Amino acid sequence: MADLGDIITSKVRIRVLELFFSNSNEMYHVRGIVREIKEEINAVRRELERLEKAGILKKEPRGNRLYYILR
Repeated sequence: MADLGDIITSKVRIRVLELFFSNSNEMYHVRGIVREIKEEINAVRRELERLEKAGILKKEPRGNRLYYILR
């Protein structure tokens, strides 16, 4: 079986996807994701936007924060 690194070239994207797939019912705030995967906030934001545009993640506003969850 192929490793995610064989088909996805972004290390940050792989770590974000692993987080969401290992906790598929969880909603995450950007800073929570940054803490969990220990990556730079701008790189995480960029990957979250890409995954949301691709239809993999859903963005949900809650108060003044944005949360992400798997579709």
